[in-house]
Amino acid sequence: MSNFEKYKLSVQSPMGKQESELFLAKDGDQLSGKMVGASDGSEFSIEDGKADGDQLSWIVKVDKPMPVTLTFTGTSNGASIEGEVAFGAFGKGPFTATQS
Repeated sequence: MSNFEKYKLSVQSPMGKQESELFLAKDGDQLSGKMVGASDGSEFSIEDGKADGDQLSWIVKVDKPMPVTLTFTGTSNGASIEGEVAFGAFGKGPFTATQS
């Protein structure tokens, strides 16, 4: 498995802008890693991570501020990832992740 790449993640959620750190590692067509909350340091594992060329997707199940499954789909251009995150029953919003 390759080393983790660190990103500054910014999500426009129904509760406003949410920032965290994202750590991703790519192994073939699989993604693994974690998301760490910027404000409280809470960690959430990345599940079902996939990489198909520059198309990336992964799931994060969070429990703060309420339990919800976040489904990320995005496009990587090398130093950043841009895309959309689905907040379960709470709609969708854009996200950006910039390597740091």
